[in-house]
Amino acid sequence: MKKIFFAYFFICAAIAYGAITTQTWTMYVSGAAFWGGIGRDWNGTVYAGLGNHLTNDNANSVVYRYNNSTNDWTQVMDVKVVSQAAGNWLALDRPGKIHSTIKQGLDGKLYFSTHSAFDTDNDLANYPSLFRGGHFYCYDPISGQGRDLSDPNVGAGHCGLTDLAVATQYNLVYGIGYPYGYMYKQDIRNGDSTFLWATQSQVGQVSRVVLEDNYGRFLCPNVTKRFLIYDPVTDSVTFDRFRHNYGTTITAAVKSWTGDSIYYIMSEGGDDRIFRYIVSRDTAQFVAYVDSGNTSSFKASLALRWDQNKLYIALGNRLVSINALTGARITEATNLPNPSYGWYGCNGIDRNGDLFFSAAGNRTVMKVSLAQPCAICTQKPKYLDSAYVDSVDNAWRTSTVAESAEKSLSGILTATPNPFNPDVTIVVAGAFRETFPHIMIFDITGRFVADLTSQVYQGRVSWNASGMPSGIYIIKAWAGKQALTKAITLIK
Repeated sequence: MKKIFFAYFFICAAIAYGAITTQTWTMYVSGAAFWGGIGRDWNGTVYAGLGNHLTNDNANSVVYRYNNSTNDWTQVMDVKVVSQAAGNWLALDRPGKIHSTIKQGLDGKLYFSTHSAFDTDNDLANYPSLFRGGHFYCYDPISGQGRDLSDPNVGAGHCGLTDLAVATQYNLVYGIGYPYGYMYKQDIRNGDSTFLWATQSQVGQVSRVVLEDNYGRFLCPNVTKRFLIYDPVTDSVTFDRFRHNYGTTITAAVKSWTGDSIYYIMSEGGDDRIFRYIVSRDTAQFVAYVDSGNTSSFKASLALRWDQNKLYIALGNRLVSINALTGARITEATNLPNPSYGWYGCNGIDRNGDLFFSAAGNRTVMKVSLAQPCAICTQKPKYLDSAYVDSVDNAWRTSTVAESAEKSLSGILTATPNPFNPDVTIVVAGAFRETFPHIMIFDITGRFVADLTSQVYQGRVSWNASGMPSGIYIIKAWAGKQALTKAITLIK
């Protein structure tokens, strides 16, 4: 697609709080508004999608790309143009919003979904008859081409899509529909859309954010404070495979470097809390409270700097960081621009480690410059590495993180001493050793720390943790789709 440069209004403000500065742009799109629509690719390029909020024949949405070198934005995709070119546009299509996060798949393409603006007109009762359903789209950053993934004349079953989950290893995307909480999966090869389940949501009370894990499973909260989980391997929906008894909607979510940890904000009556879902354990852990500065019970902002183990949230005029390990909170800045409905946006981190958020209900996007370079923000995270997901992560299906060695795979994994400081010797014994296993170290958040594979000799390797903080680390030894794991503790 030909790149279209657009006019924008530019505001730059320095925050008198450390070295942090902010910069905002107001997109020159008549009547447009952000309702999320932030994402990134693995090169650290940030994307922003917004709609014109119309409910007539002119309803439309567009996607922009941030250019680090020129510090401006380029329009890269027009939803209506793409759908019309595919012959998949009807008179009553109303894609006036992009509610979803923009997510990258293992194939490198960026995925998002559209949502109607009918709810702003209190037209919920007319949804089934007037609106054929939101569409799934993708954008290829290599070719610059956009694609309408929805089957012609079908869409997503007469509902707007508030968010999507991406499982390109199974050629699937998933969506949660507004206003009735219908869950769909869609085959990205042929556009076939399949109804999966319905949450027990009241009309309009639908989670604005859903999750996917590295297995390609789709996780969606239900109003009964349980999760609905669709597994493409078994083609089945199950309930609450990990215990969770708080909140009815997810307002924001981000993944760790490996994808084994998913951090998300749950909302219940405005009392928001951050949880960490540990995929390999099928458990959820409380991390921290989100205070009342979050002005919306529908969506929130959240970003994770993998290199710092820090979660960042824009709360009104404050930038707050939360330690992903301890839950400790720091107010990093107190003079952010403060939009009426707060800041939205997940995973908006560019190649420099700067944060991007969108202003709910208006055309403003903000960059928060932390002045803290990020060495890994231009590296492909493990959860977007198809080789890792295929050969490593899926091994979690038969092994889990444990305090003791896993012996079910005809091998023994030991680490001595444990606890240690700063050296630990790792040994793989038994038949498993003969397969020449890979050995890696991860921290407790699932972030990659060290690859020791090239140093392994006769099943033995040492790791020096000098420079690493005290805490629990995970050793993972694997070969093919078999894996051994062990927790070790560094005490300084």
